[in-house]
Amino acid sequence: MEKDDSFYAYPINMQDVRKMPDYKKIDHELQSSKDPSKIQSAKNLEEYWIASVGETLYSKMIDKYNKKMWFVDDNRKIDTFNWSPKGITLKDGPKRAWDTAISGYPYSLDGYDKYFPIAKENTQVLLNTTCEVINIQKKEVLIEGEKKSFDIIVSTIGPDVFLNEVLGPLK
Repeated sequence: MEKDDSFYAYPINMQDVRKMPDYKKIDHELQSSKDPSKIQSAKNLEEYWIASVGETLYSKMIDKYNKKMWFVDDNRKIDTFNWSPKGITLKDGPKRAWDTAISGYPYSLDGYDKYFPIAKENTQVLLNTTCEVINIQKKEVLIEGEKKSFDIIVSTIGPDVFLNEVLGPLK
C-alpha cells in the first residue's frame, strides 16, 4: 500500500479511489474480487470487507478505523454483523452516505430551535431521570417507585443497560 496523506469520503467512493496513488493496484483487486458468494458467506467483518473491496482498500479505509470505532484489536472478532444491511460498500456517484432519501435543513438562522417548543407541546419531558424497565413492550417503567406508562420512551444509554442485559451485554 502506497503512503497516502489525503482525506477521502465515507462510504468509500470511486471518485476518491481513482485519485489514490495506488489506484492501479486497487483497481486490479476490485476486478478480481467480484464474487458475491464470498461477500454473503463472510464470517467476520474483515472477510466481508476484503471480499467487497480488496486488501488495499480494506487496509487503507477500514482496518484501523474500525478497530478504533469498536474498541477491538482484531476485526475478525466482529462476527455478528448480520444486522447490517450489507449494502453497497463502494459507491460510484454522489458522495452522500444516504443518497436515497430527502434530507431537510433549516432555513432559519437559529436552526431547529423553533421546532423544539412545538415538539414538546402536550408532552411530558423527564430529563435526568432514573427509571427501571417493567415492560418495554407496554412502555411501562418505575420512576421513584411509581409505575408509569408512556407513548414514547427516549433513552440515551446503551440498550443492554436499559434492558438490564436481558439478552446479555452488547459486544
